[in-house]
Amino acid sequence: MAFVDLRKTGKLSDISVRIKGTTMKLHKFPLVGRSKYFDGLVSSNMIDSDSVTLVDLPGGVEAFDLVADFCYSIDITPRITCVNVGPLVCAASYLNMTDAYSPGNLLTVVRERLDAIVSENAVKCLEVLNGSKIAAQSAEMEGIVEKCCCALANAWKEVCHFSKEEIRLVRELPRDWVLWLLAKLKEASVADGALLIALAYVCWSAHLPTNEELLQPTLTPKGRVTFFEALIDLVLPDDEQAYAADLASVQEAELPDYRQYVDWMFHALLFADLHQLNCRQPLLEECAFVVWDATISHCIEYPPELLADLNLTVAAYKGQWSRYDDKKDNILLGESYLLHHCRRGTIGTDGFHKIVSSLNLLRNPEAFATASFEALEALLKSSVGTVLSEEDISGMSKLIDFSRLSSDCLKRAASNSRIPKEIVLSDVLRMCTIKDQRMWNLVNSVMSVFSSDAMKHIHDHVSGKELQELHSGMVKFLEAAKELYQDCVYSIRNEQSVL
Repeated sequence: MAFVDLRKTGKLSDISVRIKGTTMKLHKFPLVGRSKYFDGLVSSNMIDSDSVTLVDLPGGVEAFDLVADFCYSIDITPRITCVNVGPLVCAASYLNMTDAYSPGNLLTVVRERLDAIVSENAVKCLEVLNGSKIAAQSAEMEGIVEKCCCALANAWKEVCHFSKEEIRLVRELPRDWVLWLLAKLKEASVADGALLIALAYVCWSAHLPTNEELLQPTLTPKGRVTFFEALIDLVLPDDEQAYAADLASVQEAELPDYRQYVDWMFHALLFADLHQLNCRQPLLEECAFVVWDATISHCIEYPPELLADLNLTVAAYKGQWSRYDDKKDNILLGESYLLHHCRRGTIGTDGFHKIVSSLNLLRNPEAFATASFEALEALLKSSVGTVLSEEDISGMSKLIDFSRLSSDCLKRAASNSRIPKEIVLSDVLRMCTIKDQRMWNLVNSVMSVFSSDAMKHIHDHVSGKELQELHSGMVKFLEAAKELYQDCVYSIRNEQSVL
């Protein structure tokens, strides 16, 4: 009777092999002929009652079924797939089925098949990795993970984005293998930096629903950090200039990878801020670099302190960036955020102070004065604004340069009973350039008071002749002041009198 028939029927079996509840009736001779592991068991009489239990065999029953067929000289090559080749390598190694023991042995056969599969394309390589998860520790020790990561780095050198199938497979990888893959890509200097970005984004989003997993400690060359911090460290650039070129090329090509990256960076910054992770600062810098490509939806859930820090980071670096343009819509994120939360009453006095103070360093003063005033106006109408103290409102009003408002906005500011009128008047006075020091002293004496007596004081002491000698901006201011006093506010701004 041929070996094949003996394998199929189990006749004349002299050994039982148990693996995870499954028992196979086999024969010692073919097993010993190929496996040094079984040879050792038989030779040392370690097999009790002609049976053995393989508790730790990598790949389990499926892998051993192929191993047994190989021992019985059955051709298993057509049945070696992307999914089972990894566990089969691990099983062959575990059972010591090397050429040194028996020429043309299983370990050599499956390693050659492994090399052929991983060199075909990235999808098959990823399938090998995912198939090896059932023997994860052995797959790492046998170099399967390292081999696949190197093959992927080589396969992705000439591409610019992932296929849907690649994304699906990457999402299924164990988190430690994700870091392994990212490190190998970075080490291999994959030409398209956005590919590294997109890979990390895909992996992070796959773990997003389970924050506990993102915060699991991971051992890296820099010490023990969370998985999230290790991921961020591998994604963020070592060379900002080279990386900027990569991002620019991806942006120009309008590839989805770059848009995913912007989305991820802003979500990652919020995650790092909420959990007080050390990668918060480098993420702030990276988000500042791509803020032009973000939308209000990216930061609408940020606490005011975080958005203020982002604005300050942009302000600190804007002089070094050729991309900087304060007229671009995307630099208005802070203004949109401020107005959104003021209208809903979801920002307090401290938050308002932080956002406005940071944006004052970043935005064009002309444009931002209107935005900050409209935000304050909206806040005062909200549920939060109705309970604000006069001191709070005064403090927020002082952050706004009323002298830069349009006539319509200035009229609304002066007619708003909750905005201190002396602050409005003070700012408007500063708009005027006064040549006559005597007249300046006179105006300065009433800057802190906005009342009917103050208005009367100005008009009683300013003669028509002196008015003619004043700068045209002062004349226009006095005309506006009369109307303010009559509760019909109007201001005409002299562009040559702007500070």
